[in-house]
Amino acid sequence: MQPGPSTTMRSAIALMEKTPQLLDTMLGGVAPDVLRWKPAPDRWSISEVLSHLADSEDVLGERVRRFVLEDTPQLREYEPPAQGFSAGTPQEHLSRFGSRGEGSCNF
Repeated sequence: MQPGPSTTMRSAIALMEKTPQLLDTMLGGVAPDVLRWKPAPDRWSISEVLSHLADSEDVLGERVRRFVLEDTPQLREYEPPAQGFSAGTPQEHLSRFGSRGEGSCNF
């Protein structure tokens, strides 16, 4: 028997809620310079990925709230941060990403 859509959705939401803590656990103790290391000039560092996750969480969260609260929401165009995803520390990015959920950043 296949799980119903609501069971699948609840499982996905539960995993998404745990993601900041999972990242915090996995990255705890990793040196900040390692988190800022880029495998190639055109590739992102772990810190930049964390910044992108936090930025995406902010943008998508706002959009979802507007879809729920408004009949015909006017969504603004997404604009990446002016300073790019490399500004800030890995700790700041993960803290911002996890700020909508439980847990705290410990690395």
